[in-house]
Amino acid sequence: MDRNRLLDPESQCESYRTTATEWGKGYSYQECSHSFGQRTRPRSQQVLVARQIALVSLAAKVEELSRRVEELESRPQSHSVPINTFAPKPFEAIRPVMVLVEPVVDESGEPSDYIATFPDGAISVTGDTIEEAVSLLKDRMVAQYKRLAQRPRVSLGRIPQQQLDALQGVMRRTE
Repeated sequence: MDRNRLLDPESQCESYRTTATEWGKGYSYQECSHSFGQRTRPRSQQVLVARQIALVSLAAKVEELSRRVEELESRPQSHSVPINTFAPKPFEAIRPVMVLVEPVVDESGEPSDYIATFPDGAISVTGDTIEEAVSLLKDRMVAQYKRLAQRPRVSLGRIPQQQLDALQGVMRRTE
């Protein structure tokens, strides 16, 4: 066989050629032999196969990501809830206090309880509903404020001092 004919994609292995609509100007997956004794595919076919493999891999990744998004969207979501008042307690909010309320999910995937957290003060409580968790957190914040404020500041450790600073930054005594 003529070496130039083998290197020309238009004359490549006539018996293995596919239709132009299937592979553009490519060739089937079957390999063609060259006069050098090597078995290789034309460069255009190699590129096409590599692109198809990449496309299949990309489609699998998109499917996996879609599944993960659906799973995350089906989970109960966390909420940021403002506390604007501590009434009827003898305390008032200096500014709205943003607390985080997260569901505690049981084996069935449904929320069984809710954890309300005042992150700045490192205070958390658990309640059966979002409203109960927030109400219990307000009570806990007031109790912690009272407990820490009655002690001399120098007797408090680093973390209780940080809690007191965070509480004094969002609430104050009204009596």
